[in-house]
Amino acid sequence: MGGDILSNKLLINSKDRKLLLFSDFVKNTEPEIFGILEENNTISIDLAIQLNIFNKIKQGLPFWLEFSRKEWIPDKQNPRLVAKNGDFKKCQLCATPNKFQYKIENKTNGNILLIGGDCVNSFKELRTMKKLITNDEEYTRYQNLLSYNPYFYEVLVTNTNILTSTEIILPSYYKDSFKKIQKRLIQKLRGYIKHGQELNEKEISHLIAVYKNEIQTINEFVNKNKNNDDYLSRDIADKIKKNQKNEFEKILDSVENNGGRIPKFTSLIIKVESYLELFIKKIKYRLPKKFNLVRAQFGAFELIVTNEKVDYKFKIDSKLLMTQYFENKLKSISEFFLNNIDVLVINEPSTRDKLVQKGQSKILEEMSGEFYEANIKKIIHIYDKNLTPKEYAETYNKVESIIENFFVIKNPKDEVLSIFPINDLIPIGKKLLFSDGKINLNELHYRKVTVKNFQQFIVSQIV
Repeated sequence: MGGDILSNKLLINSKDRKLLLFSDFVKNTEPEIFGILEENNTISIDLAIQLNIFNKIKQGLPFWLEFSRKEWIPDKQNPRLVAKNGDFKKCQLCATPNKFQYKIENKTNGNILLIGGDCVNSFKELRTMKKLITNDEEYTRYQNLLSYNPYFYEVLVTNTNILTSTEIILPSYYKDSFKKIQKRLIQKLRGYIKHGQELNEKEISHLIAVYKNEIQTINEFVNKNKNNDDYLSRDIADKIKKNQKNEFEKILDSVENNGGRIPKFTSLIIKVESYLELFIKKIKYRLPKKFNLVRAQFGAFELIVTNEKVDYKFKIDSKLLMTQYFENKLKSISEFFLNNIDVLVINEPSTRDKLVQKGQSKILEEMSGEFYEANIKKIIHIYDKNLTPKEYAETYNKVESIIENFFVIKNPKDEVLSIFPINDLIPIGKKLLFSDGKINLNELHYRKVTVKNFQQFIVSQIV
C-alpha cells in the first residue's frame, strides 16, 4: 500500500501545470514536457517513471516555475479586482474562490490570468502589492498616485529589491546612498496610500529626481563594470552564498567596502567553479609550456604536467595556485612544486601508476640494480607445507597482494635486496617531473635485507 501511495504522489499538480501551459518557457525549452502537460491534468511519480521523465521533472521543475513566473507582470493601474455582491471568483490557477483577484499579463505571449489566494504570493510584484493595498480606500489612493505619476509603481513595487538584483555587487556607498532616498520616498508614498497623509508636490518631485539620479548612477556603474572580472557578478555571488555559507558575508563585505572590486585576499578564498574558471586563461598564459591548466572544480584546479611526452594529471588547491599567480611566481612554479610536492594531489589512478614507474626506472638506473621478482611458491612453502588446494590458492593471492606493496631490486654482485615501499615511489616520481631527472638517493627510505630475510618478512605479513 505504501508503494501505491508514493507512486500516486504528484510531481506536477494542477496549479503548476496551468502556469507552465499559459507561459512560454517550457514550451520553448522542453517541448516534449509541454506536450505531456497538455495531455495530462497532473503528473504523478508513477506516470513520470512510465514516460521516463521522472529525473528531468525532478531536476527541472523549480527552474521551469521560476522562469515561467518571470514572464508575468501585473496590470499596474488596475491590478486588483473586487468580487461584486459576494460573488467570489475562482483563481484561474488553483481554482480557490476569492473576494480579491489580481490581473497579470504574460510579457511574451499576451495571455491574461486572474489569480487570487496563495497564488498571489508566487509572484514577487503581486506579493509586494498585496501587502501595500489591503482595502478599497487604499486601492483608490494607489490609483490616484499612479494617475499622477506612473513611475510611482517602479518605486513601490518593481525596484524594491534593486540592490539585490543588479548584475554585479554594488559598492557600499552606492547602496547606502540609494537606501536613504528610497526609504524617504517610500515612506511618503505609503503614508498617503495607508493613511491618506497629504503629499507635498514640490518635495515629492525633488525626491523622485534624486531617486532617479541614484538609479542612473547605479546603472552606469553596472554597465561600465559588468564585464570586468575584477567585479563580483550576482550569479557568482549567489553560488558563493549557496556553497560557502560561512564565508559569504565576509566575502560580500570585502567587495562592497572595496568600491565593488574583489580584493586579492578575497579572491583567494572564493572556491566556486564559475569564479575560478575566470582565471584559467590568465594562469595558463603565465605558466611554463610543460604545464596545462585544463579546468576548475570547487576549491581546486586540474593541472596537467607533461614530462618526456607523458601527461600527469594533478589537482591543486585553488588558493595555492592563485597565490602564485598574484605574486607573479608562475614562471618558477617548478621550483615551488619541487619544494612543496604534497600540494599536487593525484587526480587519477593512471597518474599514480606512471609516477611509480618513473620512480622505479630512476632507482634502477641510479643503483645499478635489477628488478627482483619474489618466488611466491617458496614463500608459501616456508609459511605452511601442508595447505589444501583451496588454502594454497587463497594464500597465493595474499602473498601476491603483499608483494605488490613493495618495489624490490637486487644487487647483481650479491644476494642483498633493497626494498622500497611503493607509496614512497610516488613523491620520487613527482620530484623527477621538476628536477631535470636528478634524485638524491640519501633522501630515499629503504631497507637492505637478504633474500631469506625478505621471504620471512613476507611470511610474517600473511594474515
